[in-house]
Amino acid sequence: MTPPKSVHVISRALARSSRLVGNQPEPQSPSDDARHPSWETNSSALELPRALPSGRHSNKRKIGWIARGGSVRQAAIKGLMDCLEKNWPDAELLRLEPSLVKGKEGELRAFEGILISGDSEILKLLELTDGIPRVVTNHGPGNPPIPCPLVTEDEEAKAELAIDFLERREVVSYAYVNWKGGVLPARRDAMMSAMAATGKPTRLVEASPHLDGSDAALARNLSDLPRPAGVVAFSGRLALPAKYSAAALGWHIPRDIRLLACGESELSQELFTHGISTIDPDAELIGWRAGELLLKEIEMPGSVCEEEILVKPKGIRERASTDIWSERGGPLARALQYMRDHLDSEQMSVNQIAKGSGISSKGLQDLFRRQLGRSVWEEWRAMRLEKALELIDRTKHSMAEVAATCGFSDSAHFCREFRRRYGETPTARRIAKRQSPDA
Repeated sequence: MTPPKSVHVISRALARSSRLVGNQPEPQSPSDDARHPSWETNSSALELPRALPSGRHSNKRKIGWIARGGSVRQAAIKGLMDCLEKNWPDAELLRLEPSLVKGKEGELRAFEGILISGDSEILKLLELTDGIPRVVTNHGPGNPPIPCPLVTEDEEAKAELAIDFLERREVVSYAYVNWKGGVLPARRDAMMSAMAATGKPTRLVEASPHLDGSDAALARNLSDLPRPAGVVAFSGRLALPAKYSAAALGWHIPRDIRLLACGESELSQELFTHGISTIDPDAELIGWRAGELLLKEIEMPGSVCEEEILVKPKGIRERASTDIWSERGGPLARALQYMRDHLDSEQMSVNQIAKGSGISSKGLQDLFRRQLGRSVWEEWRAMRLEKALELIDRTKHSMAEVAATCGFSDSAHFCREFRRRYGETPTARRIAKRQSPDA
């Protein structure tokens, strides 16, 4: 049976282009009065291939992904494609536009399995796929229950990561900016609970996205927060009204507000979050795990009927909106930048870092203890191991290359340090990530 005209092939080139995501230079922060580019001017950033012409047939086994254009992260596509290539190499992944599949129940039967990227509108399409093996991604826990397997972000882990990050940036109060009308209650509840657990003033505020101006109600709700405040936005789009509202109050980011967004797709991130720190969801793992569940459901119907898998975030991408050390300038900012610029150095010393920072060795050590709560060497080791983790997860470098790039001349010493910090060897980490990616 011919797939509907609304179907688009998600090409391997598109999926594999996501390998570059996260490895590109971070965008420069725009000036306070900078306008963000329109969707139209960036429409090619996530352009899908043309629709399949009617009458075209394929001998491959078809997997459908119901999702609006641009709503699925390229990393999630890559994760799913990698899972299919490994476990079901004769499969073909096709995207179906939600608004065009209604009334196409008969044609949907041509698909052996369906993935649905969840919001309330898309979930209404579940009845169209009744009887077809299916998995839903990113329909948050706490939303109405669904009668099929679910793979989604772990909101409690995300909240824990966000608050730990902001606590280390010396905030004295918190606010969570949610969509007006309430969206994804699990994210809101987890974030508010984690904020309240700090014992600091905590506030829930609502806003709508304004791409070029402040939100008067949001500004009023933020105006009496003790500063510096940690403000977490539901998404990058909601971080912008928080940024502009802070500017309308005469506040400075990050001096008065440390602003963090819960993450976006790559396209939205490019458009809306320049200069805004974001929580980096492990979208690639979500795609992989969704593929695993779907293949199990296809091969053994009912075996994963209502299974729920929560995927923890990968970490935080820090930009100007929380970078208080660069904002403060001075020797600490210079020292941290010097260390980042010399991660591959095997013969680094406190004297070298101090000289590059314009401060005495003793002054530098005292500064790290006072401002960061750790020694120069503890920070140096953490920087190198975090870089090693990124290279292991995102590149095909050998372990010797990873060790050398991160300033370890002795691979055995690198292995010991990595295991001490992350609880597993570098090789075990890579195997787990590639073959059974349970982060």
